[in-house]
Amino acid sequence: MEEQVVSIWAATNGYLDDIPIDKCRAFERELLDHVRSRGGGIMDTISETGKLEDETIESLKKVDEDFKSSFADKVDTVETVAAEEGVPETMEAPAAEAGDAREAGSAGSQEQED
Repeated sequence: MEEQVVSIWAATNGYLDDIPIDKCRAFERELLDHVRSRGGGIMDTISETGKLEDETIESLKKVDEDFKSSFADKVDTVETVAAEEGVPETMEAPAAEAGDAREAGSAGSQEQED
């Protein structure tokens, strides 16, 4: 489970945005090896707590950034919109949930008018 967390976190936080698609598996494999060997127990913490706490995220950022720079030196990165603009800020609720809440609110106000 902790390997999946590390991989998904790296992907959703833009660390693969400029990596060529044919290099993504190598990136993930080498990233996981790097986190295991130099991550100061990041995977153990995730495994033991089942959470990704702020302190763990900060450690993961440092390790991922260190790895990313060394990996990018080995491959030709690609320009993408995501790589240029960065990862968008997270919302308080996923779009579907936020949309559901707005729809429920507008339906409720229509009922009150009747």
